[in-house]
Amino acid sequence: MLPLIVLHGGAMQTQRYDFVHPLASGQMSDVWLALDRKTSMQVAVKIMKLGDDEARNAKTAERFQREITIAQELRHPQILPILDYGYMLSEVGDNGRHVPYLVSPYIPEGSLVSLLETRDPWLRWTLPQVADAVLQAAECLWFLHTRTPPIVHEDVKPGNFLYRSINSPERSVLLYLFDFGISRRKSPSFAIASEVVGTLEFMAPEQIRQQVDCASDQYALAVMASLLLTGQYPIHVEKRSEYVVAQQEARPFAPSELYPERLSSPEVDAIMLRALAKDPAQRFPTVLSFGQELQRAIQAFSKQSFYASSTAHPGNEPTEPTEQATDQPQVHPAIGQRATEGRIAFTFDSPETHDGRQLNDPLPPRPARPTTDVVGRSASVSAAPPALSALSQQLLPVPLRQSLPARARMLCWSPNGALVAAVLYGSVIVYAPADATILNVVTANAQRATGCCWSPDGTVLAVAGQRQLCFWELATHTTLPLTIPCSQNTIEGLDWSAQDLLALWLEDQIVLYTLSHTSLTRRTVPEPRRIPTGSARCGSPGTLRFAPDGRYLAMGASDGELLCWPLEQIGGPLRLAPRGQKVQSLAWSSDASLLCAATKDCCIQGWDMRTRQAVLQWSSLPAMPRSLAISSEQQIAVASSEPRLLLGFSNLSSPDCTLPGQLIVAWSSTQSQLATLDIQDERMLLIWQLERAAMLR
Repeated sequence: MLPLIVLHGGAMQTQRYDFVHPLASGQMSDVWLALDRKTSMQVAVKIMKLGDDEARNAKTAERFQREITIAQELRHPQILPILDYGYMLSEVGDNGRHVPYLVSPYIPEGSLVSLLETRDPWLRWTLPQVADAVLQAAECLWFLHTRTPPIVHEDVKPGNFLYRSINSPERSVLLYLFDFGISRRKSPSFAIASEVVGTLEFMAPEQIRQQVDCASDQYALAVMASLLLTGQYPIHVEKRSEYVVAQQEARPFAPSELYPERLSSPEVDAIMLRALAKDPAQRFPTVLSFGQELQRAIQAFSKQSFYASSTAHPGNEPTEPTEQATDQPQVHPAIGQRATEGRIAFTFDSPETHDGRQLNDPLPPRPARPTTDVVGRSASVSAAPPALSALSQQLLPVPLRQSLPARARMLCWSPNGALVAAVLYGSVIVYAPADATILNVVTANAQRATGCCWSPDGTVLAVAGQRQLCFWELATHTTLPLTIPCSQNTIEGLDWSAQDLLALWLEDQIVLYTLSHTSLTRRTVPEPRRIPTGSARCGSPGTLRFAPDGRYLAMGASDGELLCWPLEQIGGPLRLAPRGQKVQSLAWSSDASLLCAATKDCCIQGWDMRTRQAVLQWSSLPAMPRSLAISSEQQIAVASSEPRLLLGFSNLSSPDCTLPGQLIVAWSSTQSQLATLDIQDERMLLIWQLERAAMLR
């Protein structure tokens, strides 16, 4: 292995990274698989490539620095983060030169290019799986477009999305957007590029005319969607260079023309052709609305096809809508014969991607590097998450680590604090940290579950999903007879109280069922009580929460409304806060004295429920909170897309320490155990065993 010499702020560090083998090479850079000796982890190291043209080298270096600057500011679970960056000695030339490099997590399966070349998603994926992948990409791009100022990626294509296989009925892969080498902050004027830049097959007409906007990324994503759906580009040319004219003038083919045997839907065609409109003003208002509309139309088409198939073959219906890959499809006569080999050719960096770009916009100032440790008091909550120091590693206990088959979307501790239920993409599991055992929860809706909660005694797990609520018994590992049908496919708000009340938030009402263990063994659904919620809607998991003693039921809505009902005699609710920013998560202290809410405007608020007075206000958090939990000692933990949890006690004016973790956080109710996801691998569950003294210095 080849050792590297790395410069960090003028200080020499040797042997930090060891090369293993090259991963890719392009016009601008080389990418290597490397071993990080400091963390013993495999990483991807992207190194600027030097050429003979000094003017081009200067442009490439500036692009590289811009990529580092932009990527550092992006905190999103599906945008590949930068772990490290600096300069290293290149052996090109007589004396060698220092060139910039950046380090990112290594995703072994690679980019969608390799998947397109080997797994044929247009044959092997279901249509809902394709729609899910497009929506994931749209959500990443929407995140870029909503920055201030907006960031246009400018090179949306399969080669710039890495993936991890999930293989659930609704999700085949988890995507990660990367490579911001030609991305640019959008200037007030429409035109931001002085020369053509991008990849011709995916380039919007206005991008060819040096006019780039967020709508250009939408056009490129629609081209990528066509590939995933049909295996073909929507515009066909004899020679690659002809795309310069064809993208501006040629009519794009709709999916039903490219692959009628698989997808013949006028609505899907109309959505795709709108996103491929020559005039960017005629496309969808946002890339996210394109992704959402495409998913909705594909799901409707899949359901219609399923019922049509069921009607044509009565008595032989599958239990769920499924989709079988067809043989090699016939091609529309206007397009010509579909090739069976070498159908799609991609390169890491096409010659048109980075050549000839004039860099007229100055780079923004580089943010100061953080100087605090991951654990310990932070000088400023809004500072960038620091790197883990050797001192921090000595202070931190070693967490329990458990690999999961897919990323968790929800974590829920049992009432006795001994078990963690995890709703994953594609399954539900129960994990016992004491002996590292995993139980698979088998219910009719487990593969598409959206939420879960434990019974008051911890013997039964309620699983929500697919318009129903199922119940799984821990002792027997079996599904109980009772099934509660629901009006919503995605049930996000649910909880089970100490008084045997189970609450579901369905559209404009909260439905309360009294469920004893005996009622779970019967098929008759108990008559519920209903609490109208008016215009308030549930927008996130974890926003419907019973107090631990069962005396109150709190709800936080997507319009910011936060209400709390005393349950001894259900009447009018307590209005704890006026409508404002969306409520992301709610949490109660174990003694039911403190209720906290995390809101979209990066704030945490808390109320003393004995006096019903506001007692806590954390504002200007560094990232939007996604999950909130409170320990038995009233230590509050906040998870976001940042690679750290923020922690602080309820009597403090702001969080005062941090801990590695992301996206989800859950405290056990009886022990000082905190569950979260690993900052390097979203499919790795971490269980931190923490005492109050361990979190303070």
